[in-house]
Amino acid sequence: MDAPDVLGMAWEEAEALLEEAGWSAAPAITRPPGAPPLPDELLRVIRVRAHQAERRLDVVLAPERFLSGKDSGAPGAG
Repeated sequence: MDAPDVLGMAWEEAEALLEEAGWSAAPAITRPPGAPPLPDELLRVIRVRAHQAERRLDVVLAPERFLSGKDSGAPGAG
């Protein structure tokens, strides 16, 4: 079974979907240098690399505030 398509999803939703499908994730957060994390900041999945044999995804997350509407993958964006 292929990995669920989580690109553009909010991390909380993506994490739950992956767990339900039996996949694990190795998340990494990216943000501009010097940009402090904010409490309860919404993170979106911006990059995914699947490791089918291990049923694991490497995911890169970015704070939504740094994503343009066109690139965020958010519903209604673009």
